[in-house]
Amino acid sequence: MNSVTKSILAGGTIAAGRFVALSAGLAVEATSASSTIIGISLRACASGEICEVVVEGFARLSIAGTITAGSFVKSDGNGEGVTATAGALAHARYIGQTSTTDATIPNAVDNDLREVMLLSSAVLYFAGVQLRQSVTVDFGSITNATTGTATATVTGAAVGDEVVVNAPSLEADLVLANAHVSAANTVTIRIGNISTAPIDPASQAFIITVRPAA
Repeated sequence: MNSVTKSILAGGTIAAGRFVALSAGLAVEATSASSTIIGISLRACASGEICEVVVEGFARLSIAGTITAGSFVKSDGNGEGVTATAGALAHARYIGQTSTTDATIPNAVDNDLREVMLLSSAVLYFAGVQLRQSVTVDFGSITNATTGTATATVTGAAVGDEVVVNAPSLEADLVLANAHVSAANTVTIRIGNISTAPIDPASQAFIITVRPAA
């Protein structure tokens, strides 16, 4: 995979191999995994200089801590790479994956650079980098020709995120209508009863997947 770089004016000092975010259109070091990260700095640059940022492909990233080969990485508060688990990555705007051919990466000091593969949001979804949880939901009785709602806790879900719900065993005449993040960490699910009599669906585990909308 060839690396793709962009030249962006720096809005502050950026060390080599740091996750880079945008602030007012300028490149700055990322301060968290949820920063508006665009890639990794190719080399150090000062405020007002042009910063070369790798936005796709392989890049050398400054590692903080111990990361096992092949692990996903996200930004810490200094723009360095730290281990990230799939369930915690839904709001990481841009992350990478360490080489699977290296041995376990040892504890590293600042600017100890290791190769990672940058992953776009589309790739992240296929890699399972999203919130995906099995949550037991009990709707209670639903009157015929109406809909019923229930909420499920999905830690990390934010209003505006995309939601996909799989209900493995809904009773006959019940249909899954829609689902959305109604509040932080809360997904509201609506199902409809298209029969001529009330139905009390059995409590069951719903598979809920939440992805950042952007």
